[in-house]
Amino acid sequence: MKVIARAKINLFLEVKGYRPDGFHEVETVLQSVDLRDELTFEDSTGVEVDIAWAPGSSGPIPKRPDLVERALLLTGTHARVQVLKSIPIGAGLGGGSADAASALIVAGNRGIGADELRQAARSLGTDVPFAMKGGTAIGRGRGDELEGIPSSRAIWWVLAVPAFGISTASVYARTGVSTARHKATALTSAIATGDAVALATLLHNDLEAAAFRLAPELEEIKRIVEDSGALASVMSGSGSAIAGICADEKDARACAATLRRSVALALAVPSTPVGAEVVGQ
Repeated sequence: MKVIARAKINLFLEVKGYRPDGFHEVETVLQSVDLRDELTFEDSTGVEVDIAWAPGSSGPIPKRPDLVERALLLTGTHARVQVLKSIPIGAGLGGGSADAASALIVAGNRGIGADELRQAARSLGTDVPFAMKGGTAIGRGRGDELEGIPSSRAIWWVLAVPAFGISTASVYARTGVSTARHKATALTSAIATGDAVALATLLHNDLEAAAFRLAPELEEIKRIVEDSGALASVMSGSGSAIAGICADEKDARACAATLRRSVALALAVPSTPVGAEVVGQ
């Protein structure tokens, strides 16, 4: 079975408070984009996971047990898995979560019940439940209580990814509770109509200030993204990727070409209505 695991970006992220379980209470808008890892699952008597980088991509190999292995072990699913990665690690793009979601989809196809899959997804990571569904959604609570947002057409983005990652824990530890009280629901109309210009005015991430203090280069990359032709930009999750919204595909590709002079990786990608997806057996 072959499964495509898609990256996500955060169009909006507000830190609303602290939770007794140690996590932050957030409200976020999540969007799947067509940057993908490919996973091939074969029958096996145990669990084996081999991870490699796709041609033209590079990065560290996750330590064992990685999220795919953990997902399979958690659901008692035996498989030999080849993971071909293109989604950068440590960039706030949810690649590991998307790979875990792919493993859970395979577990579901092998008879694991929906309730068990939901529980497994939440235990593996905040972004895993969204990665299983994909599309566009508001995430509340830890970010994993999802409410879908309808979308009429794809919006084009440019992703600027530096050569370094950034610690999620360090960013959250330096971020206080927002007092501005933005509203994730304000993005709903612009997303539904595919209005990139309107959406550009609403992008927001409370984690940016802390991330920029930890890695001042990120603030400069954000400026370069907008100077290169994006309508606006926002850091995805806790970083280090900066996502720039573009008027159309042509502008996104031109912006990415300009950015390649300044950042380690620049990609033009459209939003997608799906996350992890079985594409062949």
